[in-house]
Amino acid sequence: MESMSFGSYDGQQVILFRMHGRDGFFIEVLNLGIALHKVMVPDQKGNLTDVVLGFDTPETYAQDASYIGVICGRYANRISNASFRLGNHEYKVTPNSGKHCLHGGYKGFNRKVWEAHPEPGQEAVVFTYLSPDGEEGFPGNLKVAVRVSVTERNEIVFDYKAETDRMTVVNLTNHSYFNLTGAKENVVNHLLWINASSITETDSELIPTGRILPVTGTEFDFRKPVKVKREDFPFKGYDNNFILDEPGLSKPSAVVINPETGLALEMKTTEPAVQLYTANHFDGSQVGKKNIRYNQFWGLCLEAQHYPDSPNHPEFPSVVLQPGDTYKQTTIYRFYQVQ
Repeated sequence: MESMSFGSYDGQQVILFRMHGRDGFFIEVLNLGIALHKVMVPDQKGNLTDVVLGFDTPETYAQDASYIGVICGRYANRISNASFRLGNHEYKVTPNSGKHCLHGGYKGFNRKVWEAHPEPGQEAVVFTYLSPDGEEGFPGNLKVAVRVSVTERNEIVFDYKAETDRMTVVNLTNHSYFNLTGAKENVVNHLLWINASSITETDSELIPTGRILPVTGTEFDFRKPVKVKREDFPFKGYDNNFILDEPGLSKPSAVVINPETGLALEMKTTEPAVQLYTANHFDGSQVGKKNIRYNQFWGLCLEAQHYPDSPNHPEFPSVVLQPGDTYKQTTIYRFYQVQ
């Protein structure tokens, strides 16, 4: 593993860490927002393709409203009306998406420079951050540790842990945009499989209604691999929470394949759901690595998570963290070639 400077942000040094897998595979991760800056995947001839979107400067990562590559927290996804109740107290958090709170507020974990602790002799770094009580309106001093590592199977492993001194809510995820063409074109022809029989219904502002809808017979049925832009339904892009049938690390939760090259991404997660987002709002105004303009549908996110707005839906799996307990989740992305 190597490390090098990536400039500075908010008066703090930004460091890039490079971790290696097999056959030339490597990733680059920043301590700014734990941004997954590069994922270089070898093909059968050993040629490397960078399969994540990203930027060339710390400022661009921090200012980006699309959360490209970064960690989202304290609460990934939306909290309706930027408020929730814990016990007898109602908490008001930062509204940064209309009247709602998105991905932790105005200055969430994506805009923090984390402490970095490389593990000697390992392709791994542990990133830590102490979120003070009241940050963005959330209660409790929250100690967060995210271990990012690379295995010999060309897996990227995200291990998340968090502890609090006061009852709070936690929902953490990585918001990388994957593009298995190397960002040469959009992802609408990627094949997608998601092991999910239902989704959370949302309103026009992407806030859950509380209803759980089956995917059978709808454009949300990815239980057999189909193109992202399905031929049997009108395509508007996706920004939906899929409820996983079998969360855990023993079976894949989702698979993405570039049918032209056979390059594939497999995702496993201990989380109960995954948000599929297909860069619907991209309009070419974002200029990424290699001076590439990111147009609509230029990447897809597989955000392992609890359901959106869970603090306001007691019927959803709980996101409450109590003092003395530890929040844990693991998500693994594996890259390989389909024969």
